[in-house]
Amino acid sequence: MKRRLPVLPVCMLLFLLTGCSSEIENGWEEDGKAIRFSLPTLTRTIINGLTDLKKDGNAYAVWGQFTSNTENGQATQLFNQESIIYNAGTDKWDYTTEERFWYTGNTYHFHALYPHPQALISGTVAYDYNQAPSGQLSINNFNTLSGNTLEEKVDLLYANHTDINITTENDIPQYGVSLAFKHLLSRVSFVGRSDEKYLGTERRIIIDSARLYGIKTIGNWNSETINDNTPSGSWTLIGDPLTNGSEEYNFSSEEPLPTEGISIFGDNILFIPQSLTDAIFEIKYHYNIGAPEQRTITFNLSDYTATWEPGKSYRYPFTISNHIFFQTPTVEEWKYAPVNGSDFNVDVD
Repeated sequence: MKRRLPVLPVCMLLFLLTGCSSEIENGWEEDGKAIRFSLPTLTRTIINGLTDLKKDGNAYAVWGQFTSNTENGQATQLFNQESIIYNAGTDKWDYTTEERFWYTGNTYHFHALYPHPQALISGTVAYDYNQAPSGQLSINNFNTLSGNTLEEKVDLLYANHTDINITTENDIPQYGVSLAFKHLLSRVSFVGRSDEKYLGTERRIIIDSARLYGIKTIGNWNSETINDNTPSGSWTLIGDPLTNGSEEYNFSSEEPLPTEGISIFGDNILFIPQSLTDAIFEIKYHYNIGAPEQRTITFNLSDYTATWEPGKSYRYPFTISNHIFFQTPTVEEWKYAPVNGSDFNVDVD
């Protein structure tokens, strides 16, 4: 049970509505000044093999602060990497620390990150919160190569809601602070197939190696606040790019490349958004019937798309017959179908 501390001006109740926006827990109806959060508008993600953010014991982190509208004093922090945990038994998001409340005459600022830092596999990642006027969240030394299997990939999502000015009690958000999570990384796949039309029914391609290099995998990220509270930020790449001899993204197979196509590095490889000026895709292959010599061809990805942008999915198709045909990628917003049901209805950003 949460405790209310009457001797403190700052107490806490944080909750994410998992029902329709009109549903409010009875306790909240009795105290409309308690700070709470509305249902995230993005509920699906790729992390630790999960496809749904709503998972028992799952958590994200919230930072928050307020500044006085009449004084030029230092910001007062309310939340510092607070764990917001999903409980499948109650189908609610909540936390266990003391309640915090809205007070008139202040402006409030909130930042959120999924997954919670404690869930990250890489121990080198550091999260910093700077109490600038509206707060700033930073991620240092994030490495997309932390874990080489799908179950260990880390999909970063960020949300913010700043400049909530509480002049009177009528300004208190009726349904809590809205959070619209956005992906910070780029999702990439390379899908290849043998072309049966030209190769025939038995002749196929064997991929000896497919390499991806010239790409940086470590970076620092800083949030940026814009007027409409759309989550935004920028990456600064650090370290050296992957080299031609690196093994991180290297595919080979003794099995023929199927005619229906396969995603050779997997469907869910994630990268820090970046310029592709030096990004190279190299493939070595031979035919299983006739012409056994190995062929090598390289593609500069910047010839097909200049950059990888956050929150976008890039699918590079290639077909091999007598030659290899590498195509301009299909680029889509990285999103899933909306989760709509009788108990809740959310839009996916």
